[in-house]
Amino acid sequence: MSQTISLKLSDFDAALLSELSKREAKTPEELILEALHSLFASRLDDKIIPLSSDVFDACSKIIFEPEKDKEVLMRRHKLMDTKPVWDN
Repeated sequence: MSQTISLKLSDFDAALLSELSKREAKTPEELILEALHSLFASRLDDKIIPLSSDVFDACSKIIFEPEKDKEVLMRRHKLMDTKPVWDN
């Protein structure tokens, strides 16, 4: 599956793309995809994840409100009481 997109470039940017296309012997589409993939790969290491305010509020609630589910609390206590194998 593929999608067609339209990109409006200034004359200067269009000339840059054309010149780079000639120098690299690649199509403008190949250059744009290469840049997109490179940018995406560089962002994979970002430690900051943008969240909408609704998602941020939901995450904050999970993190900061104490657990109330007795089953979850019981399992948590059991896990905390388990002696790690490296402490034998």
